Amino acid sequence: MVDRAIGHDLSHYQGDRTFAQCLQNDDFVGIKATDGAAWKDPEFNDTDDHRWNAMGAAVESGRLGLRIAYSFLEPGNGAAQADHLIDVAGKPGAGTRLAFDWEAAALNVPDVLGDAVKRHWDRTGTISLVYCSESQVGRAITSLTNHGMELGTHYDLWIAHYGITQFPANATFWQDGDGHGALDHDEFIGDRDALVAWGGDMALDPKRDMDTLLAMLAEAFGVQNPNSLKPIFQSAGGLRDFATDRADEPTNEDRAKAFDKLKSLGGGG
Repeated sequence: MVDRAIGHDLSHYQGDRTFAQCLQNDDFVGIKATDGAAWKDPEFNDTDDHRWNAMGAAVESGRLGLRIAYSFLEPGNGAAQADHLIDVAGKPGAGTRLAFDWEAAALNVPDVLGDAVKRHWDRTGTISLVYCSESQVGRAITSLTNHGMELGTHYDLWIAHYGITQFPANATFWQDGDGHGALDHDEFIGDRDALVAWGGDMALDPKRDMDTLLAMLAEAFGVQNPNSLKPIFQSAGGLRDFATDRADEPTNEDRAKAFDKLKSLGGGG
């Protein structure tokens, strides 16, 4: 039997006791953050217990492997809906990912999905999740491709498909049932360690967005040609050497921050 990370997704319809049980027992938890471009789930971060913050603390402590905040898309401006999600949940970092739930009326406007995912990528540089039913996967991929978004680079799929035993093709997350104690039940394609790795700090992963990373580093270190930095990623010690040579004496806060990021990416100082 495949060892997979297990989780649930919920919203304000589920009470605090159910939420606490998920936080204690699951590898990952997804909660509804927004609906459309203005509404926010009242249980997301407006209550005394602050579910989103509680999930963040659980990730930081290692109790939870990943937290997910999702937007229920509506017909309308997809970019504005992505902005609303990011403004409410914050930009994702390690242990946090944002998702777009594409179903119901939004299915009539495929561009809403493409616009939302593209805006998320443009603002955060991190991979997002796209939730849809198995029957809508083809339409989702078409819309996203038309917006320049590639599966596995800009987004991964969270596919709902009940009554099957094999993990759906193209899925990274699988919603395999909605009758588990009135909760949607979800699985990740790998085990807990793979889940944590997937939810790592992909905003600055050179394998995912080399051009963005090189541009940032070139600006921070005063390098005229960003492409001249590519060789540092082609040798095991190159990144560490570059960081040490360039930032022994940072001249400003930006360079210091870039040095810290380089050290973390390079595995040393």
